[in-house]
Amino acid sequence: MKTRTLPLLTVSLLAASLLAASLPAQAHEEFGYPRHFMYGRYYVVRPVYAVRYYTPPPPPVVVVEPVRPVVVYQPAPPVYYGPPAYARPAWGALGGAVAGAAVASQVGHGNGRAAAIAAGTVIGAIIGDSIAAGR
Repeated sequence: MKTRTLPLLTVSLLAASLLAASLPAQAHEEFGYPRHFMYGRYYVVRPVYAVRYYTPPPPPVVVVEPVRPVVVYQPAPPVYYGPPAYARPAWGALGGAVAGAAVASQVGHGNGRAAAIAAGTVIGAIIGDSIAAGR
């Protein structure tokens, strides 16, 4: 037996929306009892008197603040800053590191070659950075 989902979903959503729309109409009834059920009743209200004792207010508190000294600040001395220093791009160091590693890879064999490549990379980065800086 095939179940058609769309018609069942449509009917269930329609029923849920009708239920939700009818809830505010029933909200004025209190738990199923209509309000006119309570109209004929009367209530006896008796006033309740409380005994209150009067106490006089406390005496006023006088606060004497000390005299604060007058403080005069001198203006700060002028500060002069140098021109801004911007970071240089690292292209010189990167190029030098690649060139140093390429040259050092031609030297040695085994673990010596790995050490030579590491040393060539560091030395090439230092030389490339100094060349890019113009020193």
